[in-house]
Amino acid sequence: MFTEMQKRKIKAIITRVNTSMLEARWLGQTFNENVYQQFKNLAIDSFGERGEYHTTVVDADFFLKEIEFTFYEDRIGNKLQLKLSSISVL
Repeated sequence: MFTEMQKRKIKAIITRVNTSMLEARWLGQTFNENVYQQFKNLAIDSFGERGEYHTTVVDADFFLKEIEFTFYEDRIGNKLQLKLSSISVL
């Protein structure tokens, strides 16, 4: 998967963290092979398939234009998330 992500220049950031399963410090981090390996060591599903976290793709080679996102933090129960506050096409 990471080979394809690198090939397509896909950048995904962690935009939601279930704080009962994962530390809040991961919120906003770029999801890459290093983060994946760290998640494997934490004994969670490395791809977040049990709701540990969610990602949002913010850049890729198939995007026609560069997009700038602005997020703000929000908490719903044990879910800490980045919500979109603005988006600009550059």
